[in-house]
Amino acid sequence: MRASSDTGDYVEIERAEPREVSGDLLLLVRVKRHKFSGEIDAWVEQRAWFGFAQDLTILEQTRQGEARLEGISPGELSLVFHSLDRAGHVGVEGTIGRRSFDGEIALRFSVFAFDPSQLVVLAREARALSKAAG
Repeated sequence: MRASSDTGDYVEIERAEPREVSGDLLLLVRVKRHKFSGEIDAWVEQRAWFGFAQDLTILEQTRQGEARLEGISPGELSLVFHSLDRAGHVGVEGTIGRRSFDGEIALRFSVFAFDPSQLVVLAREARALSKAAG
C-alpha cells in the first residue's frame, strides 16, 4: 500500500511476514517527507488493522473522516489518513519510531496531501490484508 504526493513524499505499508500467518500483523512501514526518510517494522493488533481497513474504506467512499493506524508498542507507529476539507482532498500524517531502554528515535511528519484516487487502491489492499490476517 502506498500513498504518495506530487512532490515525492510517501507512506508505504506492507506485511513483513509470510501471508500464511494469521493474527496480529508485523508491518514494514516506510516514510519519506521532504529529504527525511525512515523505515520501521511494527506489530499491529489484528482488530486494530480490521478497524483501520474499515475506516479507510469509509474514507474512500465518503472522502470525509479519518482512518487511524496505531502500532502495539507506544511511539512506534501512528498514522492518520484523513480528509483535509469538504471538497474531498485527503492527506496523511503521523509518526514512526523506535524506543529502547537507552533512547528514542522518531520521525514525526506533518500532513501531506495525496491524490484521492489513491484511496481506492489503498482501501482494496487494506481489505485484502485483512482477509490474509483473518
